[in-house]
Amino acid sequence: AVQLFDYAKDTFIISPTAFEKNGEKWADYNPIGTGPFKLIHFKRNRLLKYKKFEDYWKKDRPYLDEIHVVQIPDPMTYAAVLRKGDVDALMGVDFITAGELDKTGKFTVNINRGGTQLLQFNSEDPNSIWSNREARKALEYAIDKPKITKAIGRGYLIPVYETVCMIPPGAGTTLRKYDPQKAKQLLKEAGYPDGIKIKLTYMSGPITKDAVVALQNNLANVGINVVPKPLSPAAFNQVSHQPAPPNDLVLGGQRGGRNELLVSVDETLAPGSVFFRGMKRPDGFVDLLHKALQSMNFDETMQYLFKMEKLAYEDAFFVPLWRGGLITVEAPYVKDAVWFWASMPYPNLEGAWLDK
Repeated sequence: AVQLFDYAKDTFIISPTAFEKNGEKWADYNPIGTGPFKLIHFKRNRLLKYKKFEDYWKKDRPYLDEIHVVQIPDPMTYAAVLRKGDVDALMGVDFITAGELDKTGKFTVNINRGGTQLLQFNSEDPNSIWSNREARKALEYAIDKPKITKAIGRGYLIPVYETVCMIPPGAGTTLRKYDPQKAKQLLKEAGYPDGIKIKLTYMSGPITKDAVVALQNNLANVGINVVPKPLSPAAFNQVSHQPAPPNDLVLGGQRGGRNELLVSVDETLAPGSVFFRGMKRPDGFVDLLHKALQSMNFDETMQYLFKMEKLAYEDAFFVPLWRGGLITVEAPYVKDAVWFWASMPYPNLEGAWLDK
């Protein structure tokens, strides 16, 4: 089943009694709830400790007595502690490390397909190169997605062509697959026969750097010369929620997953969203979104989503690139651990146990 809208998404309910008694600052670090585990220790960016909640409403759960969450940012270090047995599982593993651990045959690698990585731009500014739809389409025709994902993804990246994140086939769009000659033709039609020079902002990191180099090479072949602009995660997060400078590109992302199609559209593509600012929605898109949100019929809502996908993709609202996923690696004795809800890293460990 496809969950079209979740009215409680990202809404966190706190205990009013605890809040009124202890205040807001206390409540930020002392959550009170009815879940299977209770927080007993918190050290920012380092360690979380949870203990079994004896009054949990499921009397036979959880099975584990405690859960310790240790933050280890360095891939070499977190791979080493898993190999040594100092931790039982890793969450948020990079492609390279996941591939190396998988090759050993000693661990279980799980991947949950999530959001889309993409190129976004400023299409609202009439002076921007990207206000021209043909120029936007040229970008996608210039990129060899299958070749890039195979080269840098270690088997964990797949090419993506849809605008509505993970919408199933049915929108009737004609995909813009790699065609450098078509890209050159469209640039010429857009008024740039001699090519263009642009900046590409992205979040620094080894995998992302490899992707940017590959994009540079593809785009240079059609006359789009890219100047990379890497930023730290904090700086990039701030920039990514603002309209891009008129002629720049941003290597960004779209949240969402197969179980939350309408949620991801409303959250990321609706006007007024904190995402994709400075990007012009195609005519009719917002009206279709309103109808989809108001519909109580599953098939009708899907038809609105398909129409929205067709409009957005044919308008080249952004250039979808590829989808990776959230990766966990666990020791073979870890049993029945649920690491993801829909496309999000929300672990459910009430039924998890260790066979050792």
